[in-house]
Amino acid sequence: SLKYFFYVIFLINLSACGGGGGGSISGAGGGSSSPGGGSSVFNTAEFQSNFGLARIGALTALNNNSTGSGVIVGILDTGIDLDNPEFSGRISANSTNITEGAAVSVDDLNGHGTAVAGIIGAAKNDSGIHGVAPNSTLLVNKLNNGGGITIFNAASGINSAVSNGAKIINMSFGADSPALPSTAEINAMQNAVNQGVILVVASGNSSLSEVLDMGRLSNCSGTTGGKCNGFNANGRMIVVNAVTSTNTATTFGNECGDTASACLVAPGDGVGITLIGGGSGTGSGTSFAAPHVAGALAVILQKFPTLSSSDAVSLLFSSATDLGVAGIDNVFGRGLLNLNAAFRAKGLTSLPTGNFIGGASTPLIQTSVILDPIFGDALASSNFLKKSIVLDKFNRPFRVDLNNRIINGQKKLSLENYTKNKTNNNIQVSILPNTRLNINRDKNININNFSFSSQYDKNIDSPILLESSFINNTSFKYGTNLNSQSFFINKINDSSFLIFEEIFMPQLKLLDKGRGSSFNYRFRKNLDFSFSDFRDKNNFNDSNRNLKQYNISHTSTKLKLKFGLGFLNESKTVFNSSSSGAFGQFINTKSRFFSFSTNYKLNENLNFFGVFSENISNIPDQNKGFISNWSKIKSNSFSLGVKKNNTIFKNDIIGISIFQPLRVYSAYADFTIPIDTEKKPFGKIIYQRKRLPVSPEGRQISIETSYSWKNKFIKLHNFTLIDFNPGHMKESSPHFMLGLKTKIYF
Repeated sequence: SLKYFFYVIFLINLSACGGGGGGSISGAGGGSSSPGGGSSVFNTAEFQSNFGLARIGALTALNNNSTGSGVIVGILDTGIDLDNPEFSGRISANSTNITEGAAVSVDDLNGHGTAVAGIIGAAKNDSGIHGVAPNSTLLVNKLNNGGGITIFNAASGINSAVSNGAKIINMSFGADSPALPSTAEINAMQNAVNQGVILVVASGNSSLSEVLDMGRLSNCSGTTGGKCNGFNANGRMIVVNAVTSTNTATTFGNECGDTASACLVAPGDGVGITLIGGGSGTGSGTSFAAPHVAGALAVILQKFPTLSSSDAVSLLFSSATDLGVAGIDNVFGRGLLNLNAAFRAKGLTSLPTGNFIGGASTPLIQTSVILDPIFGDALASSNFLKKSIVLDKFNRPFRVDLNNRIINGQKKLSLENYTKNKTNNNIQVSILPNTRLNINRDKNININNFSFSSQYDKNIDSPILLESSFINNTSFKYGTNLNSQSFFINKINDSSFLIFEEIFMPQLKLLDKGRGSSFNYRFRKNLDFSFSDFRDKNNFNDSNRNLKQYNISHTSTKLKLKFGLGFLNESKTVFNSSSSGAFGQFINTKSRFFSFSTNYKLNENLNFFGVFSENISNIPDQNKGFISNWSKIKSNSFSLGVKKNNTIFKNDIIGISIFQPLRVYSAYADFTIPIDTEKKPFGKIIYQRKRLPVSPEGRQISIETSYSWKNKFIKLHNFTLIDFNPGHMKESSPHFMLGLKTKIYF
């Protein structure tokens, strides 16, 4: 016959039985308690009446509203105190007296079963103690006679619990070494784990180096012979040893031994328990360590219904706090039960992209959208993107804010172009009439500020430019390793007087160094046409970019007009913005830029200018990720200003301008994200779609002033720049810059 794991028992007519023993129960009222457990409204005196709750991190479960609700826990023991308010309304009607017959109630006349049931599921009612899973349903199968300690018919008890819906079965009993389960018990256990039921077994209190009886089979995998004799736990069985309040081994607990890989430890020395008739006391024994684990499984299965039972066991093993010798050891097995760690995502989290849990997914860390500053703060605070879920290694859903995977580019402003000495470091060679070859020895020259980090900053190749005008009214240009703005410098330098921003051809800021060719034809003295083709060699984000630009300019005595039409193709980006992972990828974006500038000379000393650029971009609907069905992306830039000569001194120039850098003002896309799953293992992924604006709330408006003066000895230049909503970020504080440059001639 099987005997309970008691080693000292004194309470209400309970008598000791020899052998393996099960647990001690002591005292009425109060019991031992341990403060701690963290700051929480659930960290009450009732919670602290069993220090074991704090030791296993049970506050985390309570803070997550995980109380075991809806989970049936089978308890094979001496019954349960039917009139105890701690269990009111939560004892399953399918509970039965296996040994004495269904006509006899499962009322506990011993106390052991009531104590075990209390640790699992005593109510949270501000009285006595409460269990790890205070709202769980308790299916109690009584296996003893009257108030005795010896139990019978364990196989029948297991089969009954399985047939009546138990998800977890706690067995705080065993037998002396070298006893092993009977054939009937092994068959019942095999049936249970085959149907997904988790078996939790106490290790025993005989101070042995191995666990006893049923617990010996906890890590069996179907091997024949030996202790397993063909039994396969299927990863659904846990044997539990006890530790003290300081997480040290007890003097009585059987060590995990050769079942260490399927063994946990939990508080079992002086823990708070529920008593027959009400009130609480303390008890010791592995009998009271095991129900901590059974209760923990109940809250895990409630909180994470997508978990399979074997994954629930694996989760507890992988999140246990290592004790003793590093790693799995023979005393503490996998370590101390840790619900706090079990409630955290494990392993690499992924965004589901398939239809079912466990199907296709993409790691969260490989998923992002990197937006160029022209998108400003677009998508920075979308409430919809906060609804997404990720799955951890156990396919448990966790809420994730996908706003954190949207990287809004910050405006990069460098004074290099302002402070750099403009000395000519070119090597110029005439190779044909009206044809010259320029080799620039400044290999890393930058003409303006990029919206991204140039990949050619360490370019070892010198920029080379070949220019020819040997045909009347016609000129040609070819260059390689050239900055795009350097290549187009004569197309943009008359458009405005801005130091820090290109407005007429803002698309140039989206290109890095590369090669280009240009053809210019003068129809008559004041009318020019040009065509240019520039290919970016940077391959930023593995994207190939090509700009075809057509410009027409008209110049008269007082008026300069310029029109531009540009066609920018990007293979894997849009305005240097990229998308990856579950968001999908931008493919074959086509943009059209129309630009206009005017410069009017009112008199010899006063000039007005205005520049405007409008762009429309198209993204083909080829994206297979979360983002699809883009609208046309519309953006623009503008500047207005005035420049006056000889204002304070002769040869001085004062200028003021107001401008808006290129900014997206209209863009929409469909976002389809996973927001939930069916509440079962391998259930469906639930997606939600919403059309979101991808344009910024902020709008950068900048005011730039400049003043310069020179004579034959000195040249002075200063500027001020104020950016409001810099980078089109609504919440950004204004930026202010002031610069002064002096050049003295010797």
